Amino acid sequence: DELPAKLRTSKSIFLDVIKGHELPTATILVTSRPSASGPLYKECRDFIAQHVEILGFTDENIQSYLENTTLHNPSLLEGLQQYLTYYPHTRPMLYIPLNCA
Repeated sequence: DELPAKLRTSKSIFLDVIKGHELPTATILVTSRPSASGPLYKECRDFIAQHVEILGFTDENIQSYLENTTLHNPSLLEGLQQYLTYYPHTRPMLYIPLNCA
């Protein structure tokens, strides 16, 4: 799920495409985890027209989302909160908005 090291070198076809040396009129969308995209962004900053980073939910956003989606069913909210307390390893998945939908 991460760009192989050989594609991150200055002589890779991937970076040539990003920098517009190959396919200069193409629109390119690259998705990545923020931790993996940092070095790539630094390498290609001058060639990137837009950079968007989705940070995800905060703890308050998660609580608000759960409350709003269970407005008509308080027992469901209570059950979700108990589940998250009992299985804390599942909570990190909620920081990604798509996983809450």
